[in-house]
Amino acid sequence: MFLGVDTGCVHVIKKRCEELGSRDPNWKEDEYGILYLLHASHLAKSDLPEGLQFGEITENHAQQICGEWKYGTAESLPFSRYILRNRFPSSGVFTQDGRLVAYILYRFDGMMFSGFVHPDVRRLGLFQAVNYNMVEKLASSGQDVGLLTVEPFNAGSLASNAKLGAKKVDPNDYGHECYKFTPVLKF
Repeated sequence: MFLGVDTGCVHVIKKRCEELGSRDPNWKEDEYGILYLLHASHLAKSDLPEGLQFGEITENHAQQICGEWKYGTAESLPFSRYILRNRFPSSGVFTQDGRLVAYILYRFDGMMFSGFVHPDVRRLGLFQAVNYNMVEKLASSGQDVGLLTVEPFNAGSLASNAKLGAKKVDPNDYGHECYKFTPVLKF
């Protein structure tokens, strides 16, 4: 994904991506992520239920995260390992025996991604908790809002972010055209 590219240049980027032979056959030209802003003031801070605590997500959790990532690709595992190895912000909730049950990660392009709560612990406010924790971490580093995109077909994430109070960015304020380029990643 290219962010912050002038729309007058998109045709040049598309052409070069096609020359490199990396057009994703599953990508639909009219598909785009819905951009949301998430600020700490949109969320209520709450205590975690008894027996759960925040902890550090490490590279060792990458396999689990990718296994649970419904929309991941073949590059998801090396990408997640890279993100975690290089200690980009993340927020994870763990059981007393160390099992990661809720999380959200942060990409190097400034976007939060891969939010997940294990089905065994849903409806306990953990998605709100990891998002609040992540937005606090971002604010402490000088970024006062979290950015995230949700694919328009991901009904669960659309509903979860609406419930959180994430603010959908009006396409008239932030217009964009998307073109997916999947390079061969070497991490």
